[in-house]
Amino acid sequence: MSRALLITGGVLNSLLAVFHVFLGHSIYRIRDVAAGYRALMIMLNAGGTLFIVLIALASLALTKDMLTTKLGKLVTLFTFLLYASRALEEVTVSTQFSITIFGTCIVISAIYAVLFFLPRQTPVGTDERR
Repeated sequence: MSRALLITGGVLNSLLAVFHVFLGHSIYRIRDVAAGYRALMIMLNAGGTLFIVLIALASLALTKDMLTTKLGKLVTLFTFLLYASRALEEVTVSTQFSITIFGTCIVISAIYAVLFFLPRQTPVGTDERR
């Protein structure tokens, strides 16, 4: 079950990364906002996109590490916090509520919350007493 959840989260994050690449292009084309604000939006989107790509790659390519290491547990926690905070921001900060963004963030945060609260698996053939 853990592996299936992680793969699902990885696929969803991959789709969001693609969305954010196109979003970055759209932000770049905005002309009716101050140049400084547009630049800030582009920079924040680029950083966010890179973080989403990291989560997607870790979830899809480093599944065993994500499920068995302390670092994997930490990445899982911060992924949960990222999407839970984004869902909360959609309700509290956004001037125009989007059920699509809210729902997507709730689903992804739930996936990584479940993964975080499941006990960390011990790799086969290791004795982890640390």
